[in-house]
Amino acid sequence: MAFSQATLDFLMENRINDSRLWFNEHKAEYIEYVRDPMRSFVEALAPYMERIDSMIVCDPVRSVSRIWRDARYSNTLFRENLWCDLSRDRHIHMLPSFFFEITPVGFSCGCGCWETGSDFMGEFRRLILAGSPLFNDAVEALRGSGFALMDSRYKRTRHPDAPEWQREWLDQRSPCVFFESGELDVLFSEDLPDRIGARFAEIKPFYDFLLLVAHSVS
Repeated sequence: MAFSQATLDFLMENRINDSRLWFNEHKAEYIEYVRDPMRSFVEALAPYMERIDSMIVCDPVRSVSRIWRDARYSNTLFRENLWCDLSRDRHIHMLPSFFFEITPVGFSCGCGCWETGSDFMGEFRRLILAGSPLFNDAVEALRGSGFALMDSRYKRTRHPDAPEWQREWLDQRSPCVFFESGELDVLFSEDLPDRIGARFAEIKPFYDFLLLVAHSVS
């Protein structure tokens, strides 16, 4: 089951209405056009993730985000985006994960770590400065891949003596790379899982480096 224009239309209309009543009246559309296509996507992606790391969990239910927000932290009820998060254990924040996200205007995908903490980032920087071969492999894999480093840098560098290309990594608060596209023909295609699986395989060295960091501080 592929995504379609109806998927994007629902995400936009649901967010604009931002109403439990509207959502419940259109829940069948949510299931048909949004939830089930994302679950099918996760299932289709599983063989590719198995080749990247056999311990990554591709659960068509638990790997998919909710469409509603936590009312304790937001003034709005519903999101305009939906994503899947694929990692070894989704409850351990330090482990790297792959993600795929859809919005009303397209999609994005990538890999990274969030809520990493000072121990993780300290080891991340130490390995970079030590010339870790896995980090060098990650940089090489990302070069020309179309994935960009998500900018979460501190405003002032903490490593003024490092080369500029290293500072881009060393000054990050959390490491994540992403690719985004507005090509709806790709998003709506039946071979989307094949394309995204291939893109994830390209950046496996980056995932492997983050996994090394996570294991070093666990």
